[in-house]
Amino acid sequence: MAWELELEKISEDNTTSKIAVLAGDKRVAIGREPSNGGIVIDNQAVSRHHGEFFRIRNHWFYKDCESTNGSWLNSVPVQPFRFKILRSGDILQIANEAIKININVPASVVNVGATHAPISKRSILVFNRETEGFIDEFPVPEYGRVLVIGGAKPDLEIEGELSELPALVVERRGSDLCAFSVAKQREFYFNGERKNETVILKDQDIVEIDKYLLLYNDPLSASIEQQQNLQNVLNRPWHEGEGPDLGHQPADTPLGSNIPKKTVSPVFGRVVPEHQTGMFTTSSESPPTVLSSPDIHPAMRHLVGEQQQRKSTPEDKLILIITALLALLVIAFLAWLFI
Repeated sequence: MAWELELEKISEDNTTSKIAVLAGDKRVAIGREPSNGGIVIDNQAVSRHHGEFFRIRNHWFYKDCESTNGSWLNSVPVQPFRFKILRSGDILQIANEAIKININVPASVVNVGATHAPISKRSILVFNRETEGFIDEFPVPEYGRVLVIGGAKPDLEIEGELSELPALVVERRGSDLCAFSVAKQREFYFNGERKNETVILKDQDIVEIDKYLLLYNDPLSASIEQQQNLQNVLNRPWHEGEGPDLGHQPADTPLGSNIPKKTVSPVFGRVVPEHQTGMFTTSSESPPTVLSSPDIHPAMRHLVGEQQQRKSTPEDKLILIITALLALLVIAFLAWLFI
């Protein structure tokens, strides 16, 4: 079946065994005692309802359901109730269990249309911040506009918005995907930080404005980074002391919600700061590249021409010269009258 998600458990000797094959749009839970016939992991370190898998179009996602001992994807912590895009070759860690991700893509897939971006293509996935509902997917072209939110001619409207200037523009500039606000007074959130200048997006970065949440899907760059980050993960034993510190609990002691989360090893990520909350998370390891000032989308420049400082032209210079000469003549005439 097309777009199946295959999960393989990685054992201590780095061999794998298939534990589940998922298909369809129904959410499937994973945990020690998952609900509705989910995937069972017989491990006391794993929460009863640890996380969930689900599919949107040709993308598979994982969400951590506020598990006691956490989840990691390719060494990056997955914050509770946030989504992560899954790709073939990823390593998902739930507590101290490691799972290899495989996505079975149909061989006949070459291009599934403009509104269903191919798995190897860049796209922007748009969600409702309040309901977690999926809204739409916008393919990223080789150059030019991806989408506009708000303003006179938006791809996505902002309810009650009166300004003709876009609240947010996402466009491709060379190899970079940029997001910025044309309306100077509007701010947006980039990976949880308030911004009002142009930012450059990387794979799985998040932009939030009004009710919209934009998730950047860049599998091309992600596959290169994935190979670099996971080579050592699969070629070394990790079970002994390399998962999260579970507090050295006895094997027969269930790890409940009263067990605090501990630091994790460099192999499987970093500690999630307590102040970071929300529906999604990002896998960016470095601060975003910020341009010096926001730009104006070419299609909207005619709307903001009156608000921008006007550039000097030869006609303007001629008018200034004539005005100055006339002023000198008036001053000379007045001086002649009173002398």
